Amino acid sequence: MAEAKSADPTRTAEGTPRVVPLGAPRRETARGEPERDGVSWSTFGIAVALIAFAAAALIVQTHRVGTLTDQVARLETQLGAANAQLATYHAQLGLIRTSVAAVADQVANLSALVEADPSATPADPAAPTDSPDAR
Repeated sequence: MAEAKSADPTRTAEGTPRVVPLGAPRRETARGEPERDGVSWSTFGIAVALIAFAAAALIVQTHRVGTLTDQVARLETQLGAANAQLATYHAQLGLIRTSVAAVADQVANLSALVEADPSATPADPAAPTDSPDAR
């Protein structure tokens, strides 16, 4: 039985690769050109294009991160101002509550005064209970 010859000159008929020493002359391909080792220009071009695309994407993302950082700084400033304004509102609300409580006390005192009997003699709290005449 005849052995089939491999189409690849670097492989033997069994399909295993053939070892070629460094510096050995190259065989010519079917077109008369020497075999090329290494990376083709199209593969190199694709790799360069991918690296350029990655660099452009990195620049765009870095710009977006800078923009977002600026927005966060502005929002933190606005939040600080809003918190200060809320603290002022709470202080004013405390003053209003104190004033309302004082007004409510005055209304209660006036209401008690209106309900009091005008013909009754008011008890003088400064007067002593024992008068010198009663002795």
